[in-house]
Amino acid sequence: MKKIPLIALLIAVLVSGLASARGGSALRHFNRRADSVRAAYMVTEAYNRLNLGEVSAGITLLRHAMAICPDDPELAFLNANLMLPARLLDSVAATHLFDMATQYVLAHPEDYFASIRMADFADNSDRSEVALAIYRNLAAAYPDRNDIRLGFATRLGMRHLDAIADDVAKGLPARGDTVARDSAVAILNEIERRTGPDPSIIYQTMCILINRLDTAAIVERIDNYRLSAPADPNVLLNTARLFDVIGLSDSVSVNLDRACTVDSTFGAAFMERAAFYLQEGDSARYESEVENVLRSPGLDFDDKFDMLTEYVARGFSDTVPVKSMTHLFETMEELHPGEPRLHALYGGYLAETDSAAAAAEQFGYAVDLNPADPTYYQYLISSLLESGDTVRALETSRSGLSRFKDNMYYALVTASVLMQQNNYAEAIAALDSFDISDYRNMKAVSVYHQTRGDIFHQMNLNDSAYVEYDLAIDADPENSMAMNNLAYFMALDDVDLDRAETLAQRAVSLDPLNPTILDTYAWVLFRKKKYPEAKRQIDLALGQYSTPDNDEKAGVDTSAGDDERETPSADIYDHAGDIYFMNGEPAQALDFWKKALELSPGNASIERKVTNKTYFFE
Repeated sequence: MKKIPLIALLIAVLVSGLASARGGSALRHFNRRADSVRAAYMVTEAYNRLNLGEVSAGITLLRHAMAICPDDPELAFLNANLMLPARLLDSVAATHLFDMATQYVLAHPEDYFASIRMADFADNSDRSEVALAIYRNLAAAYPDRNDIRLGFATRLGMRHLDAIADDVAKGLPARGDTVARDSAVAILNEIERRTGPDPSIIYQTMCILINRLDTAAIVERIDNYRLSAPADPNVLLNTARLFDVIGLSDSVSVNLDRACTVDSTFGAAFMERAAFYLQEGDSARYESEVENVLRSPGLDFDDKFDMLTEYVARGFSDTVPVKSMTHLFETMEELHPGEPRLHALYGGYLAETDSAAAAAEQFGYAVDLNPADPTYYQYLISSLLESGDTVRALETSRSGLSRFKDNMYYALVTASVLMQQNNYAEAIAALDSFDISDYRNMKAVSVYHQTRGDIFHQMNLNDSAYVEYDLAIDADPENSMAMNNLAYFMALDDVDLDRAETLAQRAVSLDPLNPTILDTYAWVLFRKKKYPEAKRQIDLALGQYSTPDNDEKAGVDTSAGDDERETPSADIYDHAGDIYFMNGEPAQALDFWKKALELSPGNASIERKVTNKTYFFE
C-alpha cells in the first residue's frame, strides 16, 4: 500500500511532462483516487501510442480512460482535444464531451492552451456563445495581453453583427447587440491607445460599427494613422485601403499616388493602384499602370506574372488591342528572360487569338527552357497541329513519347498523326511502345483501344478493329465515340446490324447533341431500312450544325462568315440525301447530294447520284 503514492507520483510526472509538451496544464490536476490514477496512466499511454502513429490504439485507450472517469471535466478536455477535430464521435457523444470540456476550461481560465483550443472548437462548431464566454474569462485572467483582448473584442463584434442579421431576418430595425458593440469598440480603442494607430484595429472598428459608422470620426482616425508615419509607403498603402472600405475614392487615389511617389520601387502600391483603376473603370490608366507593375524592380516575377495573367484574361473579354498585349509580353521577356511560364502564357494568348504558328514558337521556347514539364509539350503539339505543321508535331510527340514514358498522351498523338499520314504500321508500333498493362486510368485505356480500332479498320483488318472497340467499351462503358465508330463500321460492313443499332442508341443516349453520333444512328437505321426513323435522326444531326437555315431560325449573327462556323461534312450531307430519297423526297435529296459534292468534288459515288438524280443500291 505504501507504494501507491510513489506510483501516483511517477504517473503525475509523466502526465505533467506530456501536458507541458502539449502546451497546457490540463493533466496536472488529476485526483489521486485509484480510478483517476488508472485513467491518467491510460491517457499517458494513449498519447505515447499516438506519437508512435498507432492512432487506433491511442483512441481506444482514451475512450477507456473516459469510461473510467466519465464525469471528469479535465479528462473530457484531453479527449475532446483529439476526438472533436477528428469527428470520431456521434453527435450526442460529441455534444456531451464538448460540454464537459467547456466546463473544465471555464473553471480554469489560467490554462491558456486548453481555453484557446476549446474556443477554436466552439468557433468551428457554431457555438459562438461558448467561445465568447471563454474569451471573457481569458481577458479577465490576462488583462495585459492584447492578443486575448483582441480575440474577446472580435467575438463581441461577431455577436453584434449576428444580432443585426437576426434583426433583418425578423423585419426589425437593424440594431444588433448594442452592449456587445460598445464593449468591443471600447476594448479596441483601449488597445489602440496602448499600441498606437493600427490599421487592423481601425478596420475591425469600422466593421463593428457598420450600422452606425461615424464617417468623420473614422476619417480622423485614418488620418491620424497616416500621420504617424507619412513617409512610410506601407502606411500610405494601408491608408488607401481603409479609405476604400468607406468608399472615399478620391482619398484612395491620393494615398496610392503618395505611396508610389514615396517609393518608386514599391510594386505592391503599383499593383493596388492598377486594381483601383480597374475598379473605377479607367481602362487607359489601368493598362498604363499594368506596365508600371511589370517594370517595377520591387516586385518578384511571381507577382508580376499574376498581374499579367489577370490582364491577359481581361484582354479576352474586353478586347485589349493585340499590339498592347504584345508590347507587355515583350517587356516581361526583356526584364525576365528564361521564364518558361511566361512563354507558355504568351503562347496561350496567341493560340486564343488564332495565331497558331506564333503560339507554337512560344511553346517551343517553354519546352526548351523546361523540358521536364509535359504540359508544355502538349501545348506545343496542339499548336503545331493547329497550324498544320504535322512534321514538327510528329517529331515533338515522338520526343515526348521517349521522354515521358508513363504518359499515354504522346503515344495516342503520335499514332493519330501517323494514321492521318496513312502510315498505319508505324501508328500501331507507336501504340505498342507504350506499356498499358498496369495503366489504371480506364478512360485513357479505352481511348487507347479505340485508337487501335480506328487504325486497324483503316488497314482493312476489320475483325481486329472490332475486338479493339469491344475492349474500349469494356474499359469505359460510357465511351460513346467507341460505340459510335463500332456501330458505323458494322453498318458499312453490313455486319450484325441489330447490335449496331443497340450501340448507336446507347451512344446517342450518352451524347445526345453530338451530330456525328446522331448521323451514325441515322445511317444504321437506314441500313436496316427503317427510313422514317432514319430521317428523324438525320434531321436531329443536321440541326446541331450552323447552317443558314438553322442560324436564321436561332437568330444567330452570321456576320463572321461561314468559314468561322462548323457546318455538316460531305458524308453527313451524302447520308441525308440517301435517307431523304428513300423517304420519297427526291428534290430535297438532290439538294443534299449537291452540297456533299461541293465539299467533296471528284467523289464518284456522289457525282453519280447528282448526275442521275437517284440513289444507287450497293
